Amino acid sequence: MITPPNTPLPCHYLAAFYARHVISLIDVDLAMTNVSRAILKRISGHVLDSQVELTTATALKHLKIADASPELTARVEQNLATLCTLFNVAPNFGPALGFLVLMNINQGLNQLVDFVGGHFEEKALERLLCEVSGLSANDVSHSLSVLQQNGVILVDQYLNELQDITIPASILYVLTSERIESKAQLLRHLLCPSIETPLKTDDFSYVDVALLQGYLAEAISQQLTGVNILLYGEAGSGKTALAKVLAKSLSVPLYEAQNVRMDEGFLSNEFGAKSSDTQRIQYITMLQSLMGQSAMMLLVDECESLFYSADTHYSKESVHRLLEQNAVPTIWITNYVDQLEHSYIRRFKLVMPVNAPKDEVLEKMSRAEFKGLGISSEFHTRLSKTPNLTPALLANASHVARTLGVKRSLAQGVIEDVIENSLTACDLWDDSMRYQAELAFDMSLLNIKQSSTVLKQINHAVATNAPIRVLISGPPGTGKTALAHHLAEQHKRELKRVLSSDVLSKYVGGSEKQIARLFQQAHRNNQMLLLDEVDSLLTSRERLNMHHERQVVNELLAQLECFSYPLFAATNFETALDSAILRRFDFKLQCDYLSAPQVLTLYKRTVSAPQLSTLETEQLSSLSRLTPGDFALLTRRLRFSAAHEHRQLALAVLTDENNRKQPKTPIGFVQ
Repeated sequence: MITPPNTPLPCHYLAAFYARHVISLIDVDLAMTNVSRAILKRISGHVLDSQVELTTATALKHLKIADASPELTARVEQNLATLCTLFNVAPNFGPALGFLVLMNINQGLNQLVDFVGGHFEEKALERLLCEVSGLSANDVSHSLSVLQQNGVILVDQYLNELQDITIPASILYVLTSERIESKAQLLRHLLCPSIETPLKTDDFSYVDVALLQGYLAEAISQQLTGVNILLYGEAGSGKTALAKVLAKSLSVPLYEAQNVRMDEGFLSNEFGAKSSDTQRIQYITMLQSLMGQSAMMLLVDECESLFYSADTHYSKESVHRLLEQNAVPTIWITNYVDQLEHSYIRRFKLVMPVNAPKDEVLEKMSRAEFKGLGISSEFHTRLSKTPNLTPALLANASHVARTLGVKRSLAQGVIEDVIENSLTACDLWDDSMRYQAELAFDMSLLNIKQSSTVLKQINHAVATNAPIRVLISGPPGTGKTALAHHLAEQHKRELKRVLSSDVLSKYVGGSEKQIARLFQQAHRNNQMLLLDEVDSLLTSRERLNMHHERQVVNELLAQLECFSYPLFAATNFETALDSAILRRFDFKLQCDYLSAPQVLTLYKRTVSAPQLSTLETEQLSSLSRLTPGDFALLTRRLRFSAAHEHRQLALAVLTDENNRKQPKTPIGFVQ
């Protein structure tokens, strides 16, 4: 049989001593009770003659054994006395604690109690503890309570018999193998040091690290109690790494409260708990008690299950006390803060979101993570704009690329595959179509009826991130959407484009919730908003028949007034908008068809013609309903034809598009 590491010694001599006391508690004729040979063997460590009949009477003789390991016995007895001193319980309680220890160490003693327990009088084991310690029942009860509060002994809330008391295996190991001198020594084989990270505080510019760092430094210096910090956010955003960086920056060790852990190839359950959450709570409780005066920090990752299990495996009140009285500063991490009741959240001294970094931060991380792989600058920029990208995904992609030994374009392909596959598996890969301008934006080719002063004011507001609201109206293709994207790109701002499909829900009340959620996300992520085709959302309420349709308009109007970043709305049908919406926009831009000089300029660029013939100039000047969108269409059409046919085809396409937009002539007497 393979013995797991850190297994406590069986202590046969002490086990036999307590076994004799257990047998003496039986309230019937001793000779009438048979005893298993296997049990006696495990207690004493001696093999008994199979011919000898064993009863409790004869078993007493076989349990009077010589001490084969007097040094072990002396060490255990001394350690029991030291424990009593360390935890301020009665010094005479050592022998009583020894019985509980041997019940956990020696399987035979535990089985003997179960085997003859039916013959015990009521509270017989409590009397045994009083007899071996010479203490009163009240003193024994108080000592047990103190040790339980300090995590030395563990009592299941559904099992209240003495034989059900457990002691963590790590403490049992220390009791039998070392001479105990301090509380911290009891945790030597139980602590799980956190693996260091190469990251630094500068890598978390998207989090208020200074606040976290300053508070923890003072809390450790002043030895404050009840110091708990909750970090929450999406998976992979760097919460765990941030906790490690904070500990490293403060030069204090960080330990993790894990569910179960592998210990030299064996699955460890130091507390013998019936659930992993119970084990972690017991670990945290004991560590807080034993390491309270030490300069250290504790990390509880994926903590939501601990709170969810309260009142199932342990009481909610015990968790409240832990958050209020813990002596070791603790960082709790969750991806699902909505699963924590408010009564828990209110007890955290600091609650801080750690969301995915902004594009510019991700680009900086990308350059650092993939340094030496020959990645192009354009790739870093494009990769940083990947929706739902996190630092953890960048680290994983770097690991795979470096393991494969690929560089440049091959590395870029591997990186893209790793990130896309991971996000797809999490249902976070966004492969939806995005706005892509067919033509490079040119402000001089935007025909806006308002003065240039208005455009300067709008440009300044976007540059300063002011909460400006701009309505852009005009025929399709005149550059309304392109203008909003251009301003965002010019000032390095993230623009969130919202379509009616992003908002409208088939359920009553669902659209309003979607609108609120989109505005909240944009506010949280410091994004500009573009409400494209806004007429589909803000139709005049006079034209709406259903109450829930008017509620959608009301919700949008309310959110517009509260939004604190630049917001643009584009529509082809300004007259269809609710009258109240017009009053809520600071600027109303009207985009018109291109002027004749603009048409000529854009035509030359599109067909790469430095000069135009007289016929071309006359024909183009007569086209009064062309837009930049028409030239974008022309650019696409020219891809599918030979170069020598471009100018002839261009005139035909533009003429068709212009004529298609001419007002239709009424028929007959209808005027």
